[in-house]
Amino acid sequence: MKMMSDKDEVDWFYISMAIGFALSFWGVCGSLFFKRSWRHAYFRFLDRSWEMLLAKLPICLRDMVKDIAIIKNVQTMLFLS
Repeated sequence: MKMMSDKDEVDWFYISMAIGFALSFWGVCGSLFFKRSWRHAYFRFLDRSWEMLLAKLPICLRDMVKDIAIIKNVQTMLFLS
């Protein structure tokens, strides 16, 4: 009876993960490749999401800068008292 060493064993978890990734990747890309309406809807969704992110980003940054300024003011008031 031959004992299998760690190097001889096949790590089925990583093999199944690679197969699952490949199948799902080609499932999504294949459907976008063959269905023009899905492809247009998908890229329209990406474009609108990107525009929404770019519209909200300056507002979030402005609010974050205000919050940081308020925190700094509170900290200076606490240390001066």
